Amino acid sequence: MYHIVIFLTTNEVEVVPHNWVRDNVCMWPPYKYEDRVKAIKSMVKPGPSWTPFKIRIIFTRETYEEARQKLPEAEINTDLTDVDSPPVRRKRHIKRARYFDDSETEDEANFPLPAAPEVQINPIRKSSSHTGFSEAWIRKILANQEMIKEQMGTLVKLVYDLKKLSTTEDNPTLNTDCFPLSSFQQLQVIEGQLQQEDYKTAVINTLALRGGTTVKESVWRILNFLLSNDMARQMNWRGINGKAAFKDTSLKTVINAAVRRNRLTSTATDQEVENWIKRWLQLSADRDGGRRARQKN
Repeated sequence: MYHIVIFLTTNEVEVVPHNWVRDNVCMWPPYKYEDRVKAIKSMVKPGPSWTPFKIRIIFTRETYEEARQKLPEAEINTDLTDVDSPPVRRKRHIKRARYFDDSETEDEANFPLPAAPEVQINPIRKSSSHTGFSEAWIRKILANQEMIKEQMGTLVKLVYDLKKLSTTEDNPTLNTDCFPLSSFQQLQVIEGQLQQEDYKTAVINTLALRGGTTVKESVWRILNFLLSNDMARQMNWRGINGKAAFKDTSLKTVINAAVRRNRLTSTATDQEVENWIKRWLQLSADRDGGRRARQKN
């Protein structure tokens, strides 16, 4: 579970895991941006070097992707709650604040949680609350424009990568007539062929072409391509209750690789991919009319 929180001192918003937040205080890691994103996605447990900051929870969502999609709305709604407050902005980096130095005791340095330093932006003098409101919205519009430009650039690169992936001789694709797999005999044949590096690369390239804008969408598109629903009903992640274990197949490895070939999901962790594979297998009983049949019974 993930929260969208506002850091009260600097009026910044960010997506954080629920285990970083307690009693309206968020623990913040002293990591660089890429490491911090990985820590957020993996719900890393806060360490002793992390810094606490006062926050307020705005939204809560089940997945990281869903929470990220809520960020623009969180920023706009938060702006409307206080006209005179500085405009809300994305949280980028916070230096660890000092509690007290070696010459002070904890009693002598009695002050509230450390304040997050201001992110440097071009200052604009406010002549009235109305002016402040207008400036906040102008900044928000400009920020959203930049975000849209960045997303469009990413999509253009993604389309280019997919086109290149499907046409480059160094990245061969394979004949897809054998998919989706509908029997364990077919699965065994594919498992044997995946021991050959050329075939494995071709499978990864073919699966990467399934696309997807989130880890969930990418994984589920790949699985819908790979397995029939009848096969999915006969498998689960660990192979319990008389079913086959998906985690022991080579398909698990190629799915991980294919998801990361997608530029929009290139930072996906093994745990994220595993979670969505498990969920897709669990829902196989509800697909193809399975839920309606159970309800009738």
